[in-house]
Amino acid sequence: MVTGTQVQHVQYKANDFQFECSYAIPVHMLAKCIADIVQVYTQSASMRPLMMVCFLIVVHDERGPQVFRMDCVGHYLPFYMVASRAKEQEAVNF
Repeated sequence: MVTGTQVQHVQYKANDFQFECSYAIPVHMLAKCIADIVQVYTQSASMRPLMMVCFLIVVHDERGPQVFRMDCVGHYLPFYMVASRAKEQEAVNF
């Protein structure tokens, strides 16, 4: 999945969930769905170069700001702050 297609797929999943359940999808469920889909794509060697780290940042009315990081191996975790590439280790150790 390339970037534009991935964003459209996430929008589709969120809208489909809202249509079926009559309320917005919780962020952790959307992050899990994205991580599951991306992990399947990394099993094919030809698709690995197209994978990327994805950040999902949301401001929830009751829970406040939420940040999820999904990487290409299928991990999704909530973070207080995230970074990618050069300053990733410093942000994770904060």
